[in-house]
Amino acid sequence: MNEVRHFHHIKQKFSQPIINSYGKWSERESIVLFTQFHDGSIAFGEVTPTPGFLSLDFENAIQESKKWVAGQDLHEDSPLAPALDFPSLDAPAGMGGLGGGLQGSPGARVDACPGTG
Repeated sequence: MNEVRHFHHIKQKFSQPIINSYGKWSERESIVLFTQFHDGSIAFGEVTPTPGFLSLDFENAIQESKKWVAGQDLHEDSPLAPALDFPSLDAPAGMGGLGGGLQGSPGARVDACPGTG
């Protein structure tokens, strides 16, 4: 089985806006990354800006997601880096498995989800 990569750009409206000292937050926008590895295991990552904590240029993040899906290496300062920052089982120690060469720290992978094959 070959490695499969996908990403989804998701927008979710809150039923009630969240109001804090940074303003009003009424919609959550995120990019969800999915990888199914050659051994059938699955990994997910997510990049979500949070008002007052993390800002993100979504157009740049979408372009980086397309590069990642195509198997291209990403720079350590990629907006996807936080979502890709864990090793795969077959990557050298300290290398991010989803990001194809991002420096990583220990993380988690899950076995194939029920109904995924």
